[in-house]
Amino acid sequence: MPMYQPNSHRNLRLDVGAGGQILDLETAIKDGILGGGGGLVCAGVTEKLDLKKMIEELESIEVPSVFICPISLDPMQDPVTLCTGQTYERSNILKWFSLGHCTCPTTMQELWDDTANLRQPAKISLVVDMLNEGSIETKINCTKLIEMLIGRKDLGSENVSSLSLLAGLLRLVKDKRHPNGVLAGLGLLNTICLDESIRNSVVSIGAVPPLVELLPGLNNECLELALHILEVLSTIPEGRLALKDCANTIPNVVKFLMSKSESCTQLALTILWAVCNLAPEECAALAVEAGLAAKLLLVIQSGCNPVLKQRSVELLKLCSLNYTATIFISKCKLSRTIE
Repeated sequence: MPMYQPNSHRNLRLDVGAGGQILDLETAIKDGILGGGGGLVCAGVTEKLDLKKMIEELESIEVPSVFICPISLDPMQDPVTLCTGQTYERSNILKWFSLGHCTCPTTMQELWDDTANLRQPAKISLVVDMLNEGSIETKINCTKLIEMLIGRKDLGSENVSSLSLLAGLLRLVKDKRHPNGVLAGLGLLNTICLDESIRNSVVSIGAVPPLVELLPGLNNECLELALHILEVLSTIPEGRLALKDCANTIPNVVKFLMSKSESCTQLALTILWAVCNLAPEECAALAVEAGLAAKLLLVIQSGCNPVLKQRSVELLKLCSLNYTATIFISKCKLSRTIE
């Protein structure tokens, strides 16, 4: 639906009377015939036309209601029509849905019945397109809407496993200029990764390295989400391999042992165990050099739950296999001294 636009002033044509010349507004101003209050004066015309008054009259033309968004009451730039026949500005109706509403704002008609189901694949695909192409506000609203739809039991994983959706989420997460977008993207990605059938697709789009690189700069809420995503991905062979092959996985994850919440410590331990157990000779030495041994000793001596302590003991034993007892102890002491 094209947006209604009043006629431009420069296209206005003035009839100056019998035998006179037909002028457009731009030419009249350029030639000095029409002034800002001086009016139009030429042969055969006795009435003066006030430019200011004419422009005010033109600007007072009302935009037809059909072009006004019922939510914002502003002219629509990107209109979309619901199954109820009501048309809204795209970003406004997406925000309405992202707040948890399941109705048409104008008619209050329920939108979740069989004839108007936003969870149909075609409609999910439309939202995904907007996630990839819209403004940052639209992207965040689309992300929240998809997460809300996923929360409904009858939305199959096949509807949200498209590479287009996953790629759009990854771009949103990597855009550090918009913290709200990072949080929304990580939240939906975390929800999607709970489905085992989708995890391999997440790894295949190259999600692991960017998530690892993001870890040091994330706030606590985003950090826990990112670590949980990586921990879930470490449960599949492709995920473990991607984590091992990422140069900063071990140093970045080691930092969060005993430095944030107990939850972050537990997630970090699980990730490190998966990586080091995959390639002990290669990864255990790197982990010790990154200060893992000293961190594990802190966990073991702390008041953490027994499960965490046991996992720390197992990981410490795994790391020690590549060293003699004397060298390993010296590594632990050196790490603690540096800290």
